[in-house]
Amino acid sequence: MLILLALACSSDSADTAGKDPLDTDSVEDTGTGDTDTDTDDTDTDDTEDPGPSCAEEPPPPDVKDTGDEPWAAETLTGAVTWTLSFDAEAEALGFVDCTYTRAYSQTEVGDQGYLCPDCTLLSTGTAVMTDGYEACFLQISSAESERVEHLGLGEIDGETHLFRSGSENVSLADMGAVVAEEAGFAVAWEDESALEDGGNMVLAAAGTLTLGVSADAWVADVTGARTEPYSCGWTMNNPGGPNSSWSFANGERFPNVRLDDQCGDAVDLWDFLGHYLVIDSSSPDCGPCQSMAEGAEAFKARMEAACAPIEMVTLLNESLGAINQPAAPDVLQEWADTFGLTSPVLADKGAGYALFPEYLGIESGMSYPAVVLLDPDGNVLYGSTGFGDWSEFEAIILADWEARGG
Repeated sequence: MLILLALACSSDSADTAGKDPLDTDSVEDTGTGDTDTDTDDTDTDDTEDPGPSCAEEPPPPDVKDTGDEPWAAETLTGAVTWTLSFDAEAEALGFVDCTYTRAYSQTEVGDQGYLCPDCTLLSTGTAVMTDGYEACFLQISSAESERVEHLGLGEIDGETHLFRSGSENVSLADMGAVVAEEAGFAVAWEDESALEDGGNMVLAAAGTLTLGVSADAWVADVTGARTEPYSCGWTMNNPGGPNSSWSFANGERFPNVRLDDQCGDAVDLWDFLGHYLVIDSSSPDCGPCQSMAEGAEAFKARMEAACAPIEMVTLLNESLGAINQPAAPDVLQEWADTFGLTSPVLADKGAGYALFPEYLGIESGMSYPAVVLLDPDGNVLYGSTGFGDWSEFEAIILADWEARGG
């Protein structure tokens, strides 16, 4: 269960660079200030050198791995029953031993691998409480009887494990090994916790889940490179191929995340290889996130004027109170329009929370925005939390670009 004790936006100062957009067009001095009106002078060598021109847009790869054709989605169906056992102290406070049951009807998804790096099957669906909601479950939670959950299966040390998240778009936890049965496989796990009112509770879950195949749901291969142009016109430099890992650190390649943009297309982050890529995880109601967006285009223009190829991507969630829910399509467009952004704004389905824990400061209360800077090879150069101004990012990019001979 996801418990967010605190959400905070931290900022040193608002970046005002966005209020002075730069003109990055290459302007050649044609000597219009020259007062020499001698019409017989045909010497044009006194025109000032306009300096080097910027490099062309990074070319797309010659060969792309377009992946496999879509396949019929696998399903997980079944039921799990929870047994609650309270100690004497809890029983004295009115808690009563009981059971409740959830029915699962899950369908495979292929675009949220970051939620379960160890899963070979990741599914999502509505878990429905079929028994014990009022008499049992409400003793320990005020949540609704129906909710979206994720279930997954993966191999660990040669054994098949069940993975689960009781909240939508939240990283799955390892629930332990499963046992094969004729009707599917048995799952079981147990947890002990202290109650806020006093005493302790043991929660034991057990049930049976069955694998199947959907007749009408299909899964797209997210490892395949896009071949059709983006509606918004983004570059397409993804060579295709699977992620080597969903984790990353400085100097390591950032994984290829696929999320929907303001034009309704599913965008691959690897399509921006060849550019310095700034990825920020933001909320619409976060002040520092707004400050970052306000200065983004001016910062981008300065980098382009220095001939450093750059792109910026925002992963936008619903709000600080719903960080694992994606921003709605109209909110994505409003964010782009409000700040004059010419870059992708993506609906974040838990990717920022799953991939940026170090920068969000999850262990210490969280802070937005979280930002990661990638080099043209897709490797992580830098990451930070909160926002003051763009100067540090600018210095890092220019130093790396110079070292590359730019």
